[in-house]
Amino acid sequence: MGSLSNWQLIIGVVLAGFVSLAAKRNGPGILGFAVALVATGFAFGTGAPGWIALVACLGIGLGLSPLLTLSEDDPGVPAILLISASAVVCGSVTPDHDFFAKAALFASGIGLGSLLTGRALAGGGVALATLTIGAADTLGRAQLTNPQTPPGLALTAVVVAPLLVALGLRSLLKSDWKATILGTALAAALGYFVCNKLLFIDSAGFMAIAGAIAAGAIVWALPETESSEPISLIGAIVMVAVGTAAFAEARGLGMATAAVAAIAVGLLSGRTKVLAVISPLAILAVYRGFGVVNPAAAKALDIGQHYGMIGLMLGILVAFVGASRSENTPFPASAFGWLAGALLCAFSPLVIGAKGAVGLLVGLGFAGAIGHRNALAAGMSFMGITITGYSLLKDRLDLTREERLPLLAGVAAGVFILIIASFLLGRQKSEALV
Repeated sequence: MGSLSNWQLIIGVVLAGFVSLAAKRNGPGILGFAVALVATGFAFGTGAPGWIALVACLGIGLGLSPLLTLSEDDPGVPAILLISASAVVCGSVTPDHDFFAKAALFASGIGLGSLLTGRALAGGGVALATLTIGAADTLGRAQLTNPQTPPGLALTAVVVAPLLVALGLRSLLKSDWKATILGTALAAALGYFVCNKLLFIDSAGFMAIAGAIAAGAIVWALPETESSEPISLIGAIVMVAVGTAAFAEARGLGMATAAVAAIAVGLLSGRTKVLAVISPLAILAVYRGFGVVNPAAAKALDIGQHYGMIGLMLGILVAFVGASRSENTPFPASAFGWLAGALLCAFSPLVIGAKGAVGLLVGLGFAGAIGHRNALAAGMSFMGITITGYSLLKDRLDLTREERLPLLAGVAAGVFILIIASFLLGRQKSEALV
């Protein structure tokens, strides 16, 4: 480990010591500070193993975790401080995977500290951000030829700057929504600027815009209070789809920049449910970074299997919606809703490919174990349709895009018409009962 890394750990230990002593709930902070202090001391020794620095980062993350209790109203303040501290302690200007390795343990420390201090909801999002930024650094260095700007440090600004601006705008405009909209626009613009002007890869910049817009749409669509499993699943499917498109356009760095911009929007919205919905995209980026560091692991998941993940989540969603409609709506509306799901399942091989259809089948089967009490029956009713549809369409999976588009348009139109009919019938019945 180089001398610069040693001094970065010293800075982290000093910060952790200050925070842990100043915090009211300082138990986790004191523990983290002690671990960081001892590990950093060993790191300065001759022939110290590389994992000692990683243990120090774990301790520093734990020692700084009491910052999560700093603000009850706006989690953006602790997020700014912790993500900035991660860049200072873990950030690397050398062409290696040091940033990713250290950020992974720093994130673990934050996660543990958030659990111990009762701030798990806020801590999970911050830990996700630091881990994803570390992965983005590794992916950028692997994909770009000797980048002049450290990718991880540059992308840290994509998260921190919108949070700072949104924090000021909330006080100035007296409106959370206006601050969130402007912060989302800044995250998209800054993500594009970093990729275009600093990393010189335009396609990744466009993916940052896509990630920010998708996350902004989830913030708008996701209810703040009531149960929202279907919307959450739809959002997760959208984020994985964004990741799939990003990987096709700009490989791992595109996926990472989309995830970083989306996380920035989730953090500035102040809503942990949004970050949970975004997390599948971020985890895909982390997996890609993990595959760069450990090449043998990269063979475990290819781009086609992203469609399998979409299918898995889509299967759970279809079963949930089918179960909900059957219980809360009269027979005609439920029947039309079931037909919409059946049409989607039958033509799933053309929509999400063979691997997506297999994922859909698994998701339909899992739904009964993890969801609504009627989800097992709904899942089983759609599984037969999926199996039959795949058997009938398996010889047409090699259609060109031009040949497939009319079929997809027809399926989409049919599903849309059936869903509208289901909702209209359900509403008419409810009004008649009133």
